[in-house]
Amino acid sequence: MSEPISCIHFATPLKAKSKIIAIFSFRYEAHLVAALLENIRPFVHGYAYWDDRAAGPATGGEPNRRNHLNRAALAMGADWILGVDPDERFEDAMANKVPDLTQGHDNRVLWTFQLREMFTANDWRSDGVWGFKTQMRLYPASAAQQSVSRELHGPFVLITPDYSMRPSGINLYHLRHIEPLRGQHRRDTYAIADPERRYHAFGYDYLADRRAMNLTSIEPGRGFSPPHLDDGQLWAPELSPRDAPITPDPPAKTVEYIARSLASGGAVSSSIAAEDMARAGTGDADMLIVAAGHALLAHQSDRALALLAAPLALTRPPLPALLMAAEAFSMAGNHDAALAKMKTARLYAPDSDWLRREESRLSGPDQDFHGLGALWRNWIKGNATVLEGPRNGTGPLTAIVIGYKAQAGLPRAVQSIRDQDATVEIVVVNSGGGNAAGLLAQHLPHIRLFDIPERLFVGAARNIGIDASRARYVAFLAGDCVAQPSWVSGRVARHTAGAHMVSSAVRPDTPRSITSIVMQALYFRARDPLSPADRVIHFGRSYTRTFLQQAGYFSPGLRAAEDEHFNRRADRLARPVWAGDVICTHPAPGSIRELMSDIRRRAIRSAIHFRDEKDWINVRLNKARRDAADWIRHHGSLGRGRKFAAQLVLNLAIRQMEKGFNHAHQQFESAARLASIARRHRPANATTALRHVKAALAVSSQDVRLHLLHARVLAALNRHDAALAVCATARGISLTNVSVLREAAALARKTGGPIAALAMAEQSLLVSSTRHAPLLATAELARDADCFDLALCLAQRALVFAPNAPEVHEMLADLHQTAGDTTASQRRSRMAMDLRETADAMARLANT
Repeated sequence: MSEPISCIHFATPLKAKSKIIAIFSFRYEAHLVAALLENIRPFVHGYAYWDDRAAGPATGGEPNRRNHLNRAALAMGADWILGVDPDERFEDAMANKVPDLTQGHDNRVLWTFQLREMFTANDWRSDGVWGFKTQMRLYPASAAQQSVSRELHGPFVLITPDYSMRPSGINLYHLRHIEPLRGQHRRDTYAIADPERRYHAFGYDYLADRRAMNLTSIEPGRGFSPPHLDDGQLWAPELSPRDAPITPDPPAKTVEYIARSLASGGAVSSSIAAEDMARAGTGDADMLIVAAGHALLAHQSDRALALLAAPLALTRPPLPALLMAAEAFSMAGNHDAALAKMKTARLYAPDSDWLRREESRLSGPDQDFHGLGALWRNWIKGNATVLEGPRNGTGPLTAIVIGYKAQAGLPRAVQSIRDQDATVEIVVVNSGGGNAAGLLAQHLPHIRLFDIPERLFVGAARNIGIDASRARYVAFLAGDCVAQPSWVSGRVARHTAGAHMVSSAVRPDTPRSITSIVMQALYFRARDPLSPADRVIHFGRSYTRTFLQQAGYFSPGLRAAEDEHFNRRADRLARPVWAGDVICTHPAPGSIRELMSDIRRRAIRSAIHFRDEKDWINVRLNKARRDAADWIRHHGSLGRGRKFAAQLVLNLAIRQMEKGFNHAHQQFESAARLASIARRHRPANATTALRHVKAALAVSSQDVRLHLLHARVLAALNRHDAALAVCATARGISLTNVSVLREAAALARKTGGPIAALAMAEQSLLVSSTRHAPLLATAELARDADCFDLALCLAQRALVFAPNAPEVHEMLADLHQTAGDTTASQRRSRMAMDLRETADAMARLANT
């Protein structure tokens, strides 16, 4: 072999059955190789390296080196190949995890690692996009058969649909950014090599920007060896003045970075980048609104007000500036100033239901929960009984206890809140009937009870509690669960320290029973109190009230997973903080028969949320089986006998899960057949179509598409009011579904014209105004209804949440043109075109 490759087998064999060979290359990092080898020695059988120090132009670039190194590893008999660089270190736990990653799999898995960019010897950068970096580094030998060709930022192997990526849960530490000059050099090197930013979705300028930096220390037990002692060297050649000019990221790439940063919880970074764009050249008023909006999402009310100072000083301040100022004042606790700004904002669109609701929401502690106009009444259709206890707590946290049919465990749940080591505002929301007042008689002086005869799903009950409480922080407890000590104080401590969301742990009330162990393994394994923070699933959350005002509400019509759907939206705005010491216990099934029945019911209910995934039954079953078995196998407090018994019960549980999934699948198939018949009949025989679509909904009531079909059939029968009611039901299931919004608006337009259509669309914004598609659709309706200020405000709000969406820029271009601002219109049109071209170029690159 003529290439400068060396292949080394370690003399001492490893326990792992699969042969693992590491590959790497080096030139200016040669002095880092010895520490790299010490780091990877415990979990590889050997390594192949390319010494590039004497390289000339004929040796080619990175793809050439990786292709030759992969072939060298194959020649060494590798079963698995580990790609690494000399300036990287794997956490020490890798040695114990590698056997699980490389044995017992079908050799079609590509393992990814959490890339921790180190900014000190012990701290990694966790803000925004920095905290979500991953790298695929461990792959089976079969994946290395084809050559790679991407010149920059390419993978070690060609990634095809034949292979699936899975997270290893292991950290990979990158040391280059410890020295600031190396970070700047990295940015400049990439900028020279890729002047048009063809190879990276959001550019390179962020690599050298430390203005919003947040560092997180390596967790105990997650460190790497040997320790790194930084030498302050550049680990790269000095850049010559003769090199190509170092240009900043193009505006479209910066906008993409702003969007990516916001989506990964980096609102501070995205706000700074948006402000940079707003201040550049002749200024960009739209991006200034984005900067202020992101400052609010970061809860930086002072910064938001500073950014809004210039537009607020205008004779006629723009509507979004007034709304943001009102939110900033409310966030700072100045409710009088907030309401003053809202009253001015209302003058721009006095008939807007959305603005009226925003004004009511900002009234804060002065809300009246007993009047017929109370906000919480929007979530119910009929009457409700409200009992106000005179000795309810006034602490910083509201605990919302959710009851259904006044279940027997409700008093115990309330008592567990009253027993906490901090005063709490307690709100109990019971629906579906039952004698809640009698059951909670001894607690009534200390709670606010909402007893609602109609059945509510959990999302609606949560929303009632949010609207009918006052404390700064809001937490939820199911009526059959029990809050353990520090459930309140643990949350408050983290919220006080700056967390917008605090997730919590859960454990069964009888932790030693086999049914409890299996239930925990299947559904709560990633919420075990001892779970590491970077491996948990963030449920059982509490929220700051100001964050809830930004994120919106829970889907009131979802039968299950309303918290998962809400958290998907919320995670685009901030990151949750894990609190393993904040624990509630849940009742475990008392017998194996009860466990099997419960699992089957859960499977049927949950299936609607992933039925459109490819091969969803097998995928979900295999994942549940694999992950639950792994949790049982590694459960530290279980002996061999109990592990064996738990595994046997788990096998039975997986069969019940499969039965539940298959039952749900049959329901979906039946509903689809009935819907198909309804669609065929709708044009000619709407009455027959109505009968079949109702039958389909009886089988699958959570399917938004069926509700839309139902509405269209009713409209064909000129039953517009009934069709609008069906659309309202569909909106309750999917708050941000634009198809539902447009269908409802079209129906409203037929009977009430553009104003009625706008009012219908605004109903969706009352629940959630953080998704750009509903905002944009409502902006279009506001424009059609000649409500120009509201249209511009909604479009600019859409830009806040989706600055990289070309359609938002196009809408703003039209609105600016209507207002006679040609410069702003041309700026937005140009950005829309650049974003589309950039997206197309990245898509072409991904397919090469």
